[in-house]
Amino acid sequence: MKKNLLIVTMVLSGLGAFAQASLQLNSPMPATKPEVSFNKGTNSESLKTMSCANDTTYYSYLKEETEGTSTYWSYTADATITEWAQTFLNTGTLTVHGISFYGGVQDAVNPGQTLTATVVLYNVDVTNTPTTQIATQTILLTTAVGFKTAMFSAPQTITGNYAVAIRNTSATDTIAIVTNNAQVATYTETLSHINAPGFGGWYEVSVLAAPDAPEPIIAPVISYTISTDFTMSPPATTMCLGTALTFTNFTAPTAILNHRMYNYGAYNAYWNTVPDSIYAWDMGDGSPLQWSTNAAYTYPAAGIDTVTLFTLGGLFNSCVDYMERYLTITPNAVSSYTYDASASPLVAFTSTSTGAVTYAWDFGDGSPIDNTMNPSHTFPVGTWVVTLTVTSAGGCNTNISTQNVTILATDIANSSIGGFNVYPNPSNTGLFTINLASTKANIQVYNMIGELVYSSVVATSSASLDLSSLGAGVYTMKVNANDKNLVKQIVITK
Repeated sequence: MKKNLLIVTMVLSGLGAFAQASLQLNSPMPATKPEVSFNKGTNSESLKTMSCANDTTYYSYLKEETEGTSTYWSYTADATITEWAQTFLNTGTLTVHGISFYGGVQDAVNPGQTLTATVVLYNVDVTNTPTTQIATQTILLTTAVGFKTAMFSAPQTITGNYAVAIRNTSATDTIAIVTNNAQVATYTETLSHINAPGFGGWYEVSVLAAPDAPEPIIAPVISYTISTDFTMSPPATTMCLGTALTFTNFTAPTAILNHRMYNYGAYNAYWNTVPDSIYAWDMGDGSPLQWSTNAAYTYPAAGIDTVTLFTLGGLFNSCVDYMERYLTITPNAVSSYTYDASASPLVAFTSTSTGAVTYAWDFGDGSPIDNTMNPSHTFPVGTWVVTLTVTSAGGCNTNISTQNVTILATDIANSSIGGFNVYPNPSNTGLFTINLASTKANIQVYNMIGELVYSSVVATSSASLDLSSLGAGVYTMKVNANDKNLVKQIVITK
């Protein structure tokens, strides 16, 4: 028996046995972080609420397991000390369904003995001492010491501090109350009380047992509804690549979720100064979770993403709620194009741009801007700088690409000039087709310095000419038929 208990007995003779013996609980303590499996939903715009239900908040037990030495003591409740109570702090709203405590009947002589006790839910005063009853429920105890739970016939809504107690209503039998080994200088919070009606009522335990302040393993069975929600800035669900986003948490009930007595993350942060957030943000793009109340992120790539906020509730029985929203990150526009000048001076342009929603073609010859995606344009003879300016969705960015387009004086392509047609002109392969008005002709091709580079005689009105051995450039084709010389320029582009 400890010395301080002898002092208590001397000061308050007859106040009760207060017998103590070391008792090691076999129930496992929670892991360093409650394990939860995130269950992502598919409805991104509707708020899901989840009940964090029937969490038995063994707060005094958890403190011994994580802050103490896992040492426990057995005190008594009998006809003199009729009740042990533990006060719980609360600035929010929660529902108490019942009360659980660790103990049993103290009777080694009769191991089969049973006892009907009462669990009590109390209001408390400003000193956190139990005052008026809110609810009671009987509970059957045996000499097998362990966790016992009694549920109220009607759940009780609590909006302030309250206490839970185990009351011995027997005048002859004794209840064993298991407590932690709290010390005044370590983790006790002076929230434990005993009721000795014959000596004036309720006493805070540390007043009688100083310097120790044992806390009974008595806990409420509670529930509350989580409503996870957040806002995003900027608020638009479609935004430009590179936009810095901030996410602000509006999850309720804040007072319960952030309280050390009802949430393991808050408990760990309070007692162990571990920044153990009860919120986790999933940005939906494979990046690591952000464990923080609020979040900030800049998406590195365009696409459709789902932002999910998870809320971790519960002290012993973990629960999780979530809210998710879709957002679209708009890609930047990149300008590029190709063109086909086979029908020169009419040139066809094809945009190969990405991420573009608007197009502006400047052909460089003084003609108006063309805003079609794939325009065609007839140029004067010369070299022109063609500029394509594109803009991304939402006007996030503009991008420009340019190319030079050269139009040569080759008469009118694919038309009859001087009695014969030759096509395609220009040719990017050096292969031409010639249509004649006669069935026989002598064909000669000269380069720009007047050298004869090709000669052939055709005996049909339509023939194929293979000039693929010639290099790119402008050539003069002379056709002699019916004693007439006809001349036309041809172009090989390659």
